[in-house]
Amino acid sequence: DAERSSAVGQASRLSSGDEFNIAEKLYEKNKYAEAEVNYRQASNKYEKNSVLCAYIQNQIGECLSKQGRYKEAVVEYENLKGKYSNSPFYAEADYKIARCFYEGKEYEKAGDKF
Repeated sequence: DAERSSAVGQASRLSSGDEFNIAEKLYEKNKYAEAEVNYRQASNKYEKNSVLCAYIQNQIGECLSKQGRYKEAVVEYENLKGKYSNSPFYAEADYKIARCFYEGKEYEKAGDKF
């Protein structure tokens, strides 16, 4: 989608050894725990770039969710909503939170978000 393309496009101008690019490659290879670490390092490095950081925050949530760490993923999606309310990823955050609650078998909380 356009938001992801914009964030990834900005990151592609970074060096190939950059944490963001490493995280993206690890994510594509389904190495979510390793990708999470690199996304976190990248978020500290690029905190002034809100489009990229919103994308990174989203990806951290995705990495946690794909590892079955649903409660931690919810925290990351909530952080995304709190820090990046103008982000295109903001609209998806509630759905992803609901999905995490559902996958974590917290059906009542999931229902509240849907």
